[in-house]
Amino acid sequence: MDRKSYVALRVFGLAVLLGIAGNLLLRVEPWGLNAFLAALLFTLGFHVLVRRLELPLGGAAAWLWATVPVLAAVLMWRASEPLTGLAVLGVLLALAGAALAAHGRGLQRAGMWELVTEGVAMVLHAMFGAVRLALETGPGVVRWAPWNTRAGAVVRGILLALPPLVVFGALFVSADAAFARLLSDLVDIDVELVASHVLLTGVFTWLGAGWLYWVMVNDGSRVPPSSALGVRVGMVEVGVALGMVSALFVAFIAVQSTYLFGGEALVQGTTGLTYAEYARSGFFEMVTAAFLVLPMLLVGLWLVRDEPEARQRLVRLMAAGLEVLVFVLIASALYRMRLYQEAYGLTHLRFLTTAFIIWLAVIFVLFSVTVLRGAPRGFIGGAVTTALAAVVLLAAVNPDRRIVEANVERAQAGAEFDAGYLRELSADAVPAIVAALPTLPEASRCATAHWLITRWGAGSRAAERRGDWRSWNHARSNALRLVAEREEALRAQACPPEPTSGG
Repeated sequence: MDRKSYVALRVFGLAVLLGIAGNLLLRVEPWGLNAFLAALLFTLGFHVLVRRLELPLGGAAAWLWATVPVLAAVLMWRASEPLTGLAVLGVLLALAGAALAAHGRGLQRAGMWELVTEGVAMVLHAMFGAVRLALETGPGVVRWAPWNTRAGAVVRGILLALPPLVVFGALFVSADAAFARLLSDLVDIDVELVASHVLLTGVFTWLGAGWLYWVMVNDGSRVPPSSALGVRVGMVEVGVALGMVSALFVAFIAVQSTYLFGGEALVQGTTGLTYAEYARSGFFEMVTAAFLVLPMLLVGLWLVRDEPEARQRLVRLMAAGLEVLVFVLIASALYRMRLYQEAYGLTHLRFLTTAFIIWLAVIFVLFSVTVLRGAPRGFIGGAVTTALAAVVLLAAVNPDRRIVEANVERAQAGAEFDAGYLRELSADAVPAIVAALPTLPEASRCATAHWLITRWGAGSRAAERRGDWRSWNHARSNALRLVAEREEALRAQACPPEPTSGG
């Protein structure tokens, strides 16, 4: 490991420690003793690292460094907001001056403009310098001996798995109250509290890393990003990541199995929710999770493209196992949607989302017969073809007609019929509405007949526009014709208009 990467790696370690300390100390407001302790730890950590690395930075700026905890002590000494605000500005000014001295430009020789520009540079480096520090640290980590062992590959795989685990875990917790309770019982943590700790630690680490890089590492040279991104990811890393994500899916599906086959009493007894609420709560989260698995698998298989064929087959086998779990998830999502529709009826969103997940299942089948068989070239073309075919098929099925038929069936079975939702449907629904009108409850039939006349009868805006041949449409023309043929009967059934107030 070269000297610059060695220094950058130690600076990064100090930034992480300072980030943890900042989170533990500064998360409590208003600031007082915690601000002084944080400034003291920051100053001491910097001086210890400078001495251990034998960096020529400390002497000329020593008195400025000493003022940082002194100024921070004002926050535990006085309560005046203007005074504490000035103390914070003083800390920032002392840090900018210390950086000037560390770069060989003492305050005695610095002009006001140079001090201002150094302050602006300090802010910019605090915001973005962590990226440069990572680029400096990366090559050293890549060449670090333990990082290139089999254990290092496992660690890289775990790190590779963390983002999808967080995303899928959050979706599953939102989708299933029983699964959320299971995780809570196993880990016994407050997710929001943990998230706040992680966020604050990350913010303080980021800011500290950027500033420390500017003072201790930066020599004005440019670091090619490729040198830091040259970590080779192979079968071990991808296999570990796929295995961890698969374990999460297995745990979620294990909880789902009791829901799928245990019946209403088991669901309500486990989650404390009504059956309809439970069905509604998880469908869209599971659809999202199933969809996100596909790009994850594509990236994973791309990362091992240069591995020997035997290793690629092993990764494809693991991908196939995760795909099987996705199909179970899809089945659970569709089952939830059926319960949702039974409880609340069918809408555009529910119909199209169901169609989307069926198309997603087709895409996964296509993925199996192309990518998993080592022939990825046919996948993109097949995905585009099936998407275009799905649009044509939806047009043939006529979602609006199917929505009316499904909701009429529910009304005939005693469920409430939402006549107001008909106003959101297009002319495609009119034939089904006209056919179903005699079977609707009286109140719904009255309101629906009135809407048909208002929207599609003589004198309606649709009827006025039908004369222009350029806007001809089969569905609209058919709706106007049907209502015109039955307008007299519809007017007899329609609710009378509300009386207007007299003058």
